[in-house]
Amino acid sequence: MGFQINDFFELEFARDSAPAMNDSVIVENFERDFEDTITNYDIKAAYNRFSSFVGTLAIPVSKSVNIVGKVGYSNYSYRSKVEFESKSGLQFSGKLEEDFGLTPTASLGVEFRLERVSVQDQLSNWL
Repeated sequence: MGFQINDFFELEFARDSAPAMNDSVIVENFERDFEDTITNYDIKAAYNRFSSFVGTLAIPVSKSVNIVGKVGYSNYSYRSKVEFESKSGLQFSGKLEEDFGLTPTASLGVEFRLERVSVQDQLSNWL
């Protein structure tokens, strides 16, 4: 979702998710953190969630091509429900928030305006 301020600048908000982490990665993290071997576990992992708010600047380099830069912040989180028992007898049951935070984000790319000319014409004009 976005708000275009003028032909060159807009603000964008995005919300996205990605598949959950593999169970073996979570088990390895626990084993490393607790310096113990997990002998029995049940993990119900949720999706990774991402939100971002960025400013987008488009600079035309031809009639059909723009260089696009984005700068802003992204929020990310991963949650899961975990139960495990370790070799030493340690037991854990509950909700686990593996990771969360806010991080700066930036990207640079090329935008092709497909509504004006064909892709082949755009590439030949650009090159």
